[in-house]
Amino acid sequence: MNGIISSRVLIVEDDEAIAALIQRTLAEASLHSDLAHNGRDGLWMARDETDAFELGADDYLRRPFSPGVLTARVRSLLRRGATIVEQICGQRPAPV
Repeated sequence: MNGIISSRVLIVEDDEAIAALIQRTLAEASLHSDLAHNGRDGLWMARDETDAFELGADDYLRRPFSPGVLTARVRSLLRRGATIVEQICGQRPAPV
């Protein structure tokens, strides 16, 4: 192993067109993602923003959103997570 941990973004979105837009936007920014078409598939049972945070979400983006804001927020979260991973595991995550 090269000591690099890769990051993936879980997208929970039931609207196929919006899900495709999010996946394409992240892919164009070289960010990897997985898609859950509903809360059950994504292990999210809530649609409410507060409940999403209570269940472990790190961020919640309301519609309408800008692709630039989406990418910036994901990169910010991944940088924050990379710092925590390095502190705990001593491994350097993949660059964001």
